[in-house]
Amino acid sequence: MIIGTDPASLLRLSLRANAWFSGASGLAFLVAANPIGVFLGLDAPWIIRALGIGLLLYALWLIMISRRPVLHSHEVWSAIALDGAWVFGSALMLIAGPIPLTLQGKWAVGIAADTVAMVAGLQMFGWFRYHAALLFADSEGSQQHY
Repeated sequence: MIIGTDPASLLRLSLRANAWFSGASGLAFLVAANPIGVFLGLDAPWIIRALGIGLLLYALWLIMISRRPVLHSHEVWSAIALDGAWVFGSALMLIAGPIPLTLQGKWAVGIAADTVAMVAGLQMFGWFRYHAALLFADSEGSQQHY
């Protein structure tokens, strides 16, 4: 699908990019929980595995919603809100320091949070573009619903 031919293409692409990033991270967390824990400075691999499972489930959900013929606002905004919660939680972890992360761990958390924030921004922009196209189509007599 080429961006520009379908008003939902950017939104679908950003949801799928989010799914790939979340899925790859989740798989890495499951497979390499111990080394990732050492890298981060977290001596609780079960937490990393639990995050991995959550990220894999999130990735599957994102793929599911991105494949629907009509994208629903409550699902898209739920994804954006969850990404925002991840970024906020990461910032709290870096600022408040409830977990004594290594310097490398702090950088990894910060880079991951920046990546999630950029993808959430793309999802927001994609949603507004999609929504504007639907409103324009409705004003011309189309029967699409959103």
